Amino acid sequence: MNSLSFSILCLLICIRICGAQPVTAVSGKVIDGKTNEPLPFASVYFNNSSFGAITDSLGRYQIKQIPTYQSELVASSIGYKSVKLNVQLIEGRSIIANFKLYSESTML
Repeated sequence: MNSLSFSILCLLICIRICGAQPVTAVSGKVIDGKTNEPLPFASVYFNNSSFGAITDSLGRYQIKQIPTYQSELVASSIGYKSVKLNVQLIEGRSIIANFKLYSESTML
């Protein structure tokens, strides 16, 4: 085996090993705390990061491939008080984090 073939083989093995890293994910549902109705288009994100998602029409969200150093998960929606939740992320594990948001009273 010449050196070029050996280098290509090593590269392919490295790509296969690196590509097989476990995925850490968070999913769940955001609902209205009073009515228990789903909250579509709510934001769910890790504080001080670019990792996040928007809930679908049923209030469901999913965030994939999160670094395990992220820990404070926030859910927010217009007209509701934001809720923060500390989560323990374990590499290769998926967790479920559900939120209940309550209306925010505002005076005009």
